[in-house]
Amino acid sequence: MERFAALLDGLVYTPQRNAKLRLIERWLATPGYRAELERREGPHDEAAIRAHTREHIAAMQAQADGVFNNFLDLVGRPQRRVVLPSREFG
Repeated sequence: MERFAALLDGLVYTPQRNAKLRLIERWLATPGYRAELERREGPHDEAAIRAHTREHIAAMQAQADGVFNNFLDLVGRPQRRVVLPSREFG
């Protein structure tokens, strides 16, 4: 369950939609994580996760954008754009 919690944490703090999709695909491609899914009961197979992701990603992204913009309203918006080293080449 800790692995799934780590995935959820990553989704919360990953701002871009495509990065969220890559995170889910990377998670599904990891043998240990897939084995954990297989031990669970219910509709938790790879196909179901991909289908649910496609169905809900737009609404999730809209909520994430709203939360992030509310955060910026509280702390202030930067005067200039700063590219973080982790995003330079992506």
